[in-house]
Amino acid sequence: MWLLQTLAGGVLLGLAPATSVLSQQLRTGLLDDVQVGYYRDSWRRWRQEFWRSQQRYLIPLLTPVVLGFYLWMLRGQAVAVSIAILLAVYLCWLLHLPAVAARADEAGPDREHGPTRLWLLALRAFAATPVPFVLAGLVGAAAAVLGYLYLPGALVFAVPSVPALAASMAARQVPERLLTPAD
Repeated sequence: MWLLQTLAGGVLLGLAPATSVLSQQLRTGLLDDVQVGYYRDSWRRWRQEFWRSQQRYLIPLLTPVVLGFYLWMLRGQAVAVSIAILLAVYLCWLLHLPAVAARADEAGPDREHGPTRLWLLALRAFAATPVPFVLAGLVGAAAAVLGYLYLPGALVFAVPSVPALAASMAARQVPERLLTPAD
């Protein structure tokens, strides 16, 4: 579904809503709340989330492109190591952003969480419970490397879901007090 929804949005614009729907689906599946018409409902969610997810995730999804460009331009120089480490940490944070957002939306469905608040919430969640987030980041990195090196089909089908599942499981460890803002 993730691949089809990404393609339906023209890849660049389809990536954010497809990732958002994938995180919501995994969150629902982890809570054992799967119902009849679940996948048909994902297309309704995709249409409903299309513009909101662009606000939430498009800038964070485009940032690795910029960092990758700088890494490519500075290859072979000492500063490239710093940019590579920054990119790895950023990708770990980015992996968890939709999962934490799905958990925050569930904790406060009556509140509209702005993009900046969600970005900071993901950082705070990472700082509060680093072990599950680091483990999920390592699972995501291992899935990407294995999918790329050994089975290109896995890169398309399994790589989006395995890291998203690990991130959703890590987001379950976020303390409830972080999800509900103090008024």
